[in-house]
Amino acid sequence: MLRAVLVFLLALAAPFCQAQSPPWIMTMDEEFARSPTDPAMGSHWNVGSIGTPFDNKIHNGELQAYMSSAVSVTNDASGNGILHLTASKQNAVYGGQKLNYVSGLINTSGKFSQNGGRFVCSCRVPKGQGLWPAFWLLSQDQSWPPEIDVQEILGSDTQTAHFSYHYKDANGNAQQQAMAYNDSTDYSAAFHVFAIQWGAQHIQWLIDGTVRYTSSEPPPDTPMYVVLNLAVGGTWPGAPNAETVFPANFDVDWVRCYKAAPLPKGF
Repeated sequence: MLRAVLVFLLALAAPFCQAQSPPWIMTMDEEFARSPTDPAMGSHWNVGSIGTPFDNKIHNGELQAYMSSAVSVTNDASGNGILHLTASKQNAVYGGQKLNYVSGLINTSGKFSQNGGRFVCSCRVPKGQGLWPAFWLLSQDQSWPPEIDVQEILGSDTQTAHFSYHYKDANGNAQQQAMAYNDSTDYSAAFHVFAIQWGAQHIQWLIDGTVRYTSSEPPPDTPMYVVLNLAVGGTWPGAPNAETVFPANFDVDWVRCYKAAPLPKGF
């Protein structure tokens, strides 16, 4: 009898618990039915680092040139599109330097940005020393910080997801909050969903719908745009080695963004 009463009370409480989560309005739904290099996709994406502070510049000691040829989409029999950002051994000149790798980057600078909400991506990362895939946000006014790294996973350790938030403290100095999350899941073996929920009080990081980290710092108050890229080398991951297999793909199934819907009057 006690169990039946408990179940009844929980059933009554459920609608009120659910109401605490804000209703969401989708603001971007990218299924990659076409490649971002297709002119029809130009209203959504920039291919390469165009529109970003690192356009045609080398950052973090990375070894790749971002080229449009490294961005492609394949479609399965049902028409489902998968974006491929492909790193390969290929000579290129980038940032005034001769480099030995090319790779892919796309971003929504000047085409889509949002102040707060949910930013979500379903993706599969590559495995291999020196590979550095990321799903992240930068400020549309090109200032830095802020920067929100929704997901960074080094190819040398595809079981650890890194979350970070770069911000300015009260004195205007750049600071960082970060976490490394590992539950022994290999994120190179299958697609997983990475997300942030960015509200007025904090930022939460989620993997496959479960909150894994919450920042204690105040969130930014500025529109931010989406960046997806696959870097090669750099001061953090280090250079590829003889065991790193090229070409290597950072595969993205979809990207979706949401904003909180205004509550009805009386709430």
